[in-house]
Amino acid sequence: MIELGSGLAIDTVTAEMVVVDRARLDEEFGTSLDPCDRAVVAMVTGKPEVARSVLLTAAASLRRDALSAEVARLEGDAEGAVALLKTVLHNYQPQGLRLAVVLQHLGKAEHAAGRQEDAVAHLSEA
Repeated sequence: MIELGSGLAIDTVTAEMVVVDRARLDEEFGTSLDPCDRAVVAMVTGKPEVARSVLLTAAASLRRDALSAEVARLEGDAEGAVALLKTVLHNYQPQGLRLAVVLQHLGKAEHAAGRQEDAVAHLSEA
């Protein structure tokens, strides 16, 4: 596991975000006024449909759009997630760690869409 803080970690086998401390997650994100924080809680607790509806209330941002793509992937729309993440790259032109995170999400979406070569390239770049 790669600890992220706020009760979350990345599973090194699946590359999925997982809850490692539910009480901490609820304390730090569950009552947040930021819809993106509440969407993360919904996503990692298996409620992508709730995350999608919460994200509709968020202001446009790189984070909102990347999370929307992740929700699409979780709901089985890998191609939609790939398209959204390519739009994120184009519209926001992230740099540094933000770019690495977007590329990691893009690689996971491409893998889910069966685009293995693209996934390997983007995960390697991340």
